Amino acid sequence: MAQCNVPIARCKIGPMPWDPVRDLLTMQERLESLFSRACPGWVPPVDLAESEDCYLIAVELPGLSRADIALDFADKIFRFLVHKAM
Repeated sequence: MAQCNVPIARCKIGPMPWDPVRDLLTMQERLESLFSRACPGWVPPVDLAESEDCYLIAVELPGLSRADIALDFADKIFRFLVHKAM
């Protein structure tokens, strides 16, 4: 598994701006899921920002702690793996 060793203080990225298109796409995905047209499974809301030397990824994963989440980066694909004990 890949680890990000970039300190947050080095990433000079401000707060995420409001994006009405993202909100509309989220609403469309939710409506499509009511009629089973969306992809199976749950996809959490994700914000991605890029600076000159790093990426900042914010994922909404309610009810999970950092210990429940593993990060994986392979073949140019970044994945969040959740291991939640019930």
